Formats: sequence, C-alpha cells, structure tokens
Amino acid sequence: MATNFRIITSRENNALHLNLRGDFDGMSAMEVVCVITDNVAWAKKIYIQTDGLKSLLFFGCDMFQKKIALCGAASKRIIVIGAHSSKLFP
Repeated sequence: MATNFRIITSRENNALHLNLRGDFDGMSAMEVVCVITDNVAWAKKIYIQTDGLKSLLFFGCDMFQKKIALCGAASKRIIVIGAHSSKLFP
C-alpha cells in the first residue's frame, strides 16, 4: 500500500462513505475492497469519494475493477464520485 494512502470511513443511515486520500496502488485497491466486503451486508449504498487522491496507478485501478466485479450484485450499490471517479470505476 502506498505509504500516504488512507481511507476515512463514515456511516450515514444505511450508507457507507469512503473518502480516499493519497496515492492509489494495488495494495490500496485491496484495502478498499476489504472495507467494502466487510460492510456490504448492511450498506444499501457505498459512496467512494476520489477527490482526495493524488495519483491513481493503472495496476491499482485494474485490481479494484476486477475485484469489485467479483462482488456481483453488490457492485451495483457502489457509487464512485469525485475528480477521479471515471479512472477508478468507469
């Protein structure tokens, strides 16, 4: 994981909010996927804010997209917003 990467999480009603900060690489992608899978049972919507990302490495984006695709129907509850949303989850 990039040394400056972190996830700020918050809950609001039945929604999980993930605010991503720093550089997004392969290990960062796995950390985000783990947070999602740990919370997918109760979260009706999962919002991922990308404005705080400084850089997105191709491998990290590719890893995230492949792992989220394996979540099946749960992936439809994920809403990616912010400046880097189209790179992370096209």
